[in-house]
Amino acid sequence: MLGILLSIMQETDCLQAYAWIGLLISAAITGAAAGINARQQRKASNEQKRHNEETQKRIDAKSAQENAWYRMQYYKDPLRSSSGAHMLAAIRDYNKSMLERTRNRNVITGGTHESEVAMSDVAARRYA
Repeated sequence: MLGILLSIMQETDCLQAYAWIGLLISAAITGAAAGINARQQRKASNEQKRHNEETQKRIDAKSAQENAWYRMQYYKDPLRSSSGAHMLAAIRDYNKSMLERTRNRNVITGGTHESEVAMSDVAARRYA
């Protein structure tokens, strides 16, 4: 490059040589700046890509966790929970008291055994 500058200076006058030197220097600076800018852009692009991948992994993990919780809640047996057991116990107690009231009523009014069986059938259907 220095050889080119020297040959230009020998062939032309001094002002033209300085113009060519300025042109070459500005071209070199522009090229260097473009190279640095391209490197910074590539680095920023890689960082953004890595950030996007990490974010997608977090989103996928959260989605899998929520789907697992939903499946667990959807397929969980409600009768195994304490509220389900409480509900069944309340229905069972209500049916027992209903059958007891029916027996007592039958004693007073002279009801038949068939009416007790019919009432127990109603209670069993309600419990099922």
